[in-house]
Amino acid sequence: MDKFLELLIEKGVVKKEALKGLQEQADSSGISLEEMLVNQGVKEEDLVKIKAEALGFPAKFLKDQRVPLEVLKTVPEESARYYKIIPLAVTDENVLEIGMLDPTDIKAQEAVQFIASKLNLPFKIYLIALSDFKEVLEEYKALGAEMT
Repeated sequence: MDKFLELLIEKGVVKKEALKGLQEQADSSGISLEEMLVNQGVKEEDLVKIKAEALGFPAKFLKDQRVPLEVLKTVPEESARYYKIIPLAVTDENVLEIGMLDPTDIKAQEAVQFIASKLNLPFKIYLIALSDFKEVLEEYKALGAEMT
């Protein structure tokens, strides 16, 4: 059993007996276990914190903050959608902060490395919530409107 599932049980989010059924239900419905748990009333932020602990990546939450258009331009929308990555900020120290739904995805990590090297910026990866990811994808519409 992977560390995320162990932590879900350990922290009392789900009972061990219920986990197998939930996973099968998630697989058959085509949504992730996390989405299923959120649909059942588990706070998304709690799940992201547990997953971040399991994966060893820091979590970051937007809390209704908008990503500045200049920062959005650092990652093309097509790449953001395909690799499930979003730019979050460029810090005062000129570090590109990238949010990822799966920071262990090697292809997404390679994409971030490529983008950051093109921009000549160091980067830091954060685990983000699905709702934040979807919200930032919506912000690309504003970027498209600005470019037109």
